[in-house]
Amino acid sequence: MPAQTGIQGEHHPAARFLMIRVTKKGKSALQDQITAFYAKRHLLARTQPETGIATTLAFGKALWQELYSLGPDNFLPMPVVEGDFPHPALAADLLVHISSTRADLCFELADALVSDWEGIKVLDECSAFRFHERRDLTGFIDGIENPVEREERDEVTLLPQAVGACAEGSFVFAQRFVHDLKKWQAQSVDEQQKVMGRTKSEGAELDDETKPASAHIARVDIGIDILRFSLPYGNAGGEKGLFFLALTNNLAVIDEMLQRMYGLNADGLQDRLLEFTKAVGGNYFFAPPQDLLNELFDLEDI
Repeated sequence: MPAQTGIQGEHHPAARFLMIRVTKKGKSALQDQITAFYAKRHLLARTQPETGIATTLAFGKALWQELYSLGPDNFLPMPVVEGDFPHPALAADLLVHISSTRADLCFELADALVSDWEGIKVLDECSAFRFHERRDLTGFIDGIENPVEREERDEVTLLPQAVGACAEGSFVFAQRFVHDLKKWQAQSVDEQQKVMGRTKSEGAELDDETKPASAHIARVDIGIDILRFSLPYGNAGGEKGLFFLALTNNLAVIDEMLQRMYGLNADGLQDRLLEFTKAVGGNYFFAPPQDLLNELFDLEDI
């Protein structure tokens, strides 16, 4: 499997996401920490294979270019938006995505990576879960447009052989959203459906006559697929939302979605869903293929 297991693996019901800033001091321990991470991952995969543990390590542009200066091309900067509907960036050097059928293993593996790692700051850490029928906390089914077959998934996520050693790698977009569920739940189901552009019960897309031009689906559907590994998260009585994670072999696709979502393109329309959810920090990352990761961090014999 040339790609990392978190890219070609299953969309498990439990996940942990971390976005980490790595200082100069932290970089000196990068090799040791990633070695410890993979040693623990291999142990868990071997002793508890039924849990399907899968991982992705993805790097911010600056750190990746320090590690490997030969690509990939088109590693775009993420659009940053201020104002009433912000889309902020986190200056994260490393994105970690761990998924499994068990939340405790996700925690254990994350702890193996960051424990005693001096010179880093965990900018965001989110423990997420699968909700009823793969729904977001808004009550709507999430990820309906995901490609299903492996060949289709690979076609939209993995870089082609023409890019050399970065082939089978993938660009990753990560962004955590906080929902205003009190405001959302005050809307009628009919109004919620107009915001989303889908029916709430079945997830069927509304017809063009019924679906507003500002509906979420109308803004983000540009006719090109991406692969979403998003999951909801929440604290009882506290923040609740969605950790959005998307994979692509062409960041321009996600860039266009964000431009349309935030009203930065020619028509100026904004996604009405932004009235009910707020981005609080994320960025673009590159997840190298497993072979290249093994080579850079000498992981072959772990």
